[in-house]
Amino acid sequence: MVPQHPTLDDYVLDFDAPEALLFTENESNRARLWGGPAGGYAKDAFHDQVVHGRGDAVNPARVGTKAAPLYRRTPAPGETWVLRLRLAPAATADAGAARDLGAGFDALIARRIEEADAFYRRVTPFAMPEDLRRVQRQAFAGLLWSKQYCHCFVDRWLKGDPAGPTPPPERWQGRNHGWWHLDAADVLSMPDKWEYPWFASWDMAFHCMAFALIDPDFAKDQLLLLTREWYMHPNGQIPAYEWNFGDVNPPVHAWAAIRICQIEQKMSGRMDHLFLERIF
Repeated sequence: MVPQHPTLDDYVLDFDAPEALLFTENESNRARLWGGPAGGYAKDAFHDQVVHGRGDAVNPARVGTKAAPLYRRTPAPGETWVLRLRLAPAATADAGAARDLGAGFDALIARRIEEADAFYRRVTPFAMPEDLRRVQRQAFAGLLWSKQYCHCFVDRWLKGDPAGPTPPPERWQGRNHGWWHLDAADVLSMPDKWEYPWFASWDMAFHCMAFALIDPDFAKDQLLLLTREWYMHPNGQIPAYEWNFGDVNPPVHAWAAIRICQIEQKMSGRMDHLFLERIF
């Protein structure tokens, strides 16, 4: 069975008035990467415009598959600068219900803060010093923030994108060539949202044990996902990480599976034998 890739609905981004709106395309910079002819608007155009002042890097017609508002300001010491942005389904935005960036926006943010406070009070009801509670909450927030959609279809990577340059023939004997079946199109717990935004099963196993305190179902689903036929190798190996799925890791997933269940049992009084049977 091949997983169905999700589709994105139309969304509208509302934001405070910027200095400028930047537009470009989600295309590789052919001249910079492969020495090809310059032309078009590449995905690194925002960097060229903001860092290097190249106004010609972005599309003056203000159209493209990538867009961003540009703000410039130097806050004074102790000054707070608030930028309001809101992403909403187009149908909702067209109805006018989601376009308020004033009092309605502030009220919604305040309500979301109250909901977050209530959530963390529920998942960590035991007594602890307030400073430790703040540290724990920041750690949980980092875990939740590091969820990321991963789309990695190795067969397409081996063959190359029809719209791009043909991959070198050495790729068929290089890394991951034996994992042509792997077709990831899921939300995964990444090592880090910024510095390490790539899939790594070792890190995921450790993350899932921490996730067991706040979302044990997600933790169990993540471990099960690695055993599905579009991830696991036909020889039974779990993929290691994106740059070398065939690398060898210690068997931390079996340990993580039982620890998740033990943590959940301590919190809820229930041992999930069905999950243990499935993961086994």
